[in-house]
Amino acid sequence: MIASRVGAFAEVPEGCCAQVDLDEGEEDLLVAFLERLEADPELRRAMGENARRWTAAHHGLEASARGYAEVLRQAVAERAAPFRALPPLAPYAEDDVAADLLRAVSAESCDLGVAEDDDAVLGAVAAALAELTARIGGTASGGAIGAGGRDEKAGEERR
Repeated sequence: MIASRVGAFAEVPEGCCAQVDLDEGEEDLLVAFLERLEADPELRRAMGENARRWTAAHHGLEASARGYAEVLRQAVAERAAPFRALPPLAPYAEDDVAADLLRAVSAESCDLGVAEDDDAVLGAVAAALAELTARIGGTASGGAIGAGGRDEKAGEERR
């Protein structure tokens, strides 16, 4: 198995999978891992056995049940308030490409397991999004929507 070293995948120990950092060397490292695994059947077998043992020990039915029980105990002990999603501060125009991009990247990041404490990944994504949205325009580029639906930065009427 080859996995990106992000989110829950970062928890899988060395020896159970080949881990690839999401950076400029990602493609070269991925090719090198694939070539090595293709050429070494013993390595593939050992990684598979290690992964099965680790998964059984940490993600079997009993371990999962213990994990869920612990989360529930903590929630009761802390009297955690239910999560309540907040609506956006201002409506986006239907043709706002930047808002669509932000929604898509946010959803994909969650699907990939990027968490709030993944500062390096989030910082890189935020920088790339800021550059892209500045180029394509839209609410996400920093224009503030004020009262009456006007884009205060551009001085234009927004729908």
